[in-house]
Amino acid sequence: MDIGVLLIDSELLMTGKGFDGPLNQAVRVLDGRGLDLAWCQVLGNQPARIVQSLRRSMDDGDIVFSFGGIGCAAQGHIRECAARAAGVPLQRHPGALAAIEARYGADPDRSRLADLPLGCGLIPNPVDGCPGFSLGDHHFLPGVPEMDWPMMEWVFDHRYLDLGHAGPPVEYLVQAHDAREADLLELMGQLVERYPEVRIASLPHCSADPRDLEFGVRGREAGARQGLRWLTGELDLRGYRWEARRQPAG
Repeated sequence: MDIGVLLIDSELLMTGKGFDGPLNQAVRVLDGRGLDLAWCQVLGNQPARIVQSLRRSMDDGDIVFSFGGIGCAAQGHIRECAARAAGVPLQRHPGALAAIEARYGADPDRSRLADLPLGCGLIPNPVDGCPGFSLGDHHFLPGVPEMDWPMMEWVFDHRYLDLGHAGPPVEYLVQAHDAREADLLELMGQLVERYPEVRIASLPHCSADPRDLEFGVRGREAGARQGLRWLTGELDLRGYRWEARRQPAG
């Protein structure tokens, strides 16, 4: 099952501000469990487009974390969009209502946040008490980083405890001396074909004399080490001098 992220925020699309907040939190939680993010999509507050995107990811069977759009603001469409995408009605959830009223009392505006897709489960919110919700493998969170990460952790602890735990990713940097990227493209393709769980990037250092090419071999520790051994062995066969170092993957 691929893991994806939806960011619901029109202001983010208009200004670019805050893009790294929920996304960084999601990647940090996944890294801590030995998991990778397969995709990320940013959407504005356009209900038709949100419904279309949710239907597609529901059909794909992905695990999806959606950030934003579940609060009291006028653009909080995500509860309705999730219900439409799943083909179920909205219904006031007694557990959500009880959690909201326990924190805020009988507040009509906040009580609307308990109108959730029929059959959904709740995600406790330890910060302000207004829960998120899960609909199948889609999990809807507030889009506020200090709330999102503990709620995301809760989802993994209660729904996906058997996933991951392979350790955080690492990256090996390999500096190949007097090397041109164009001459080694086939080599990089062969590495990815042999080790599909490993990612490789290249960065030419054209100002160096002789010019250098830096490779980044990224993955979980065991896979990255295998990819590194194969890459450096091939560099040796081709007569390149190289240096390698390990660092945490950012």
